[in-house]
Amino acid sequence: MLDIIAEQVDKSDVEKERPNHLILAEHSIVEEPKQRGDAGGGLPKHKNSHLEALTERHTVDSMTESWLKFGKDPKFIIMTEKQTVLVTGASGLLGRSIVSELEKNSGFTIIKCAFSRTRDGYVKMNLLNEADIQETLQRFRPCAVIHCAAERFPNKVEENLEEVKKLNVRASEVLALEADKIGAFIIYISTDYVFDGLNPPYSEDSVPNPVNKYGATKLLGEKAVLGVNPANVVLRVPVLYGPVTSIEESAITVLLKAVREEKPQLVSDIEIRYPSHTEDISYIVHQLLKLKLNDTRCIHGIYHWSGKEALTKFQMVKVIANVLGLTASHISPDRDETKLSTGPLRPKNCQLSAARIDDLGIGKHTPFSDGILCALRKHV
Repeated sequence: MLDIIAEQVDKSDVEKERPNHLILAEHSIVEEPKQRGDAGGGLPKHKNSHLEALTERHTVDSMTESWLKFGKDPKFIIMTEKQTVLVTGASGLLGRSIVSELEKNSGFTIIKCAFSRTRDGYVKMNLLNEADIQETLQRFRPCAVIHCAAERFPNKVEENLEEVKKLNVRASEVLALEADKIGAFIIYISTDYVFDGLNPPYSEDSVPNPVNKYGATKLLGEKAVLGVNPANVVLRVPVLYGPVTSIEESAITVLLKAVREEKPQLVSDIEIRYPSHTEDISYIVHQLLKLKLNDTRCIHGIYHWSGKEALTKFQMVKVIANVLGLTASHISPDRDETKLSTGPLRPKNCQLSAARIDDLGIGKHTPFSDGILCALRKHV
């Protein structure tokens, strides 16, 4: 799948001003990005351009408790009282939660970037316009970019692959390139769909093998971000839910529709998911950000986080009905695996092992019954 997607990338656009090892058509599904640190290993050497970039951007003033931290590796961060962090997709499901989490910390100035759902306090940035990305990063010069924006619905990816590649792959690479120019790093939000779901659980070092085009584009985005700078961070997460503007915003909250309809229907009882609350992911992103700002060499490469409960859609529907005091007697489990061939293929079980997050002691899990009640209560 990855080879097919990669070969369709227009080299005339992608090769421009790019390191040779980032030509996406040259990557295979089993290749790791050249010069990328493995998920748990050491950090390879990186170009020493950050001293000039950061000292040009910041001044170190001991009277304001600013400090400079750098080590043997040339990648380093200058911290001041107000660190600027740019969030893409800031008006989306996860982006809103990350902004809320970071705004609790007075040490950050948050640049909230969005495109289709901008409002007061947001910066409009078109990720399909490379000049717009460059201008925005040069204007705000953040120390970190948290990249949430993506097309995450597999059906939409299948229907509009060429446009989705521009967002999920090329825009991710351009963000990484522009961030690198100013000495910033990327935290790239990825997905468990980079795996085929045949041999769970998957560790950070497991070989990806996406079975649909959504997973393939996100994997290419990972390779691009880590290929630009192996000190960048990838956080793979499963299906998300949380406070939604409408129940259609999450593949989990939309299951309320099946409960409401009260007519006989079948809901899949095959694919196993590990739903994660956006507040849990936001907390972990915040902790990774703080750790990396304190010691940029210790946090890099690939990380996993996942909910702790294994649930099919049918099981989630039963929980939703129960916590909301509704009936699900009209819903029956669908165990017909022949139906898996309709629409984009979904992996059967992409359970993620979160060893690196666990080792850092920064994991967080909201029980599904508690989280889904809070997310849906106002929609009933």
